[in-house]
Amino acid sequence: MKKVIKKGIKLFGLSTGYIFLSALYFNSLWNSHLAMQVGVVVGLGFYVLWFYYGFKMKMGFKRGFMIGLVGSVGGLVLSVLSMISLFTSSDGSGFFIMIPWTFPLLGLFNVLPNSGMINNYFSHISVIIVILLTATGSWLGEKEQA
Repeated sequence: MKKVIKKGIKLFGLSTGYIFLSALYFNSLWNSHLAMQVGVVVGLGFYVLWFYYGFKMKMGFKRGFMIGLVGSVGGLVLSVLSMISLFTSSDGSGFFIMIPWTFPLLGLFNVLPNSGMINNYFSHISVIIVILLTATGSWLGEKEQA
């Protein structure tokens, strides 16, 4: 368990660094259409980071899931606060709470069709996606090692 927490904290640090770098990228090039198209690669890179980290750990699905949970604790906390805010106020301001987590995914928002529910809650769904990507990567890494 100690090893899982240690690896999860390292993943949290890596993902937080990625989020800060992508925030700098998108804040400096916000009006550029080309930058938003390159932002798709930034968003996919965010997902690849989680999958590759799990794959590199080779610890199986269960431990990979726990590493993903620890690594995404920032997104989980923001998601819970956002959902509480959405349910208690009717102005939709709860979506703004998720902005720090979604900086790497801004390019993907432009590509996704505006289908209402999924597009509105994509930032919340992305937390679940990264946890499952870490677990799947860890499971596949363990299978490849065997």
